[in-house]
Amino acid sequence: MNRFVYHGLTRITDDDGFLIDLKYASEDNFTGIVHYETELCLVHNDILIALQNAAKQFQRDGLQLKILDAYRPMTVQKALYEATPEDLKAYVPAPSANAPHPRGCTVDVTLADKNGKELAMPTGFDDFSEKAHADFLALPQKQRENRDYLIRVMNRFGFEVSPLEWWHFNYRGWREYPLLDIRFSEFLQEISSV
Repeated sequence: MNRFVYHGLTRITDDDGFLIDLKYASEDNFTGIVHYETELCLVHNDILIALQNAAKQFQRDGLQLKILDAYRPMTVQKALYEATPEDLKAYVPAPSANAPHPRGCTVDVTLADKNGKELAMPTGFDDFSEKAHADFLALPQKQRENRDYLIRVMNRFGFEVSPLEWWHFNYRGWREYPLLDIRFSEFLQEISSV
């Protein structure tokens, strides 16, 4: 199947084997503000197969990979950084060369059962506390097991977890990809002209 690719980005949907619930396309995020003009889940085309392979592994185990965020335009990265209190900025990279989401090689994910109910994890998404750290141990056993299983499978397919956020995974070599500021409306305009 030929996929539309624009500046390296391609669209993924529930039909690709994922559950998608982009938190910044709604008010259900730490800022309480909608940052995406539409719920459009984009990733760099280079990471798509690895992400699909991870999703297939979870499916074999009776689970679903739920995507909470993926490609994020640099202008949104800047808005999120500015909305973050000073004492929590370690959790939201500055809109600089170190920002991973604007490259399309980073996904924020969790796991859900076959009915779409999220598994018990250490925290919710965008919880800026020590409990969200990938190696935090003072947790109920099931939360720790679910988190560690998610990390183990994502690692197997080339994704490295952020030490500060159990849900945040960068694909290996992400720094080699260019920073992008492609708005979702621009992507949709380009795909409709093909």
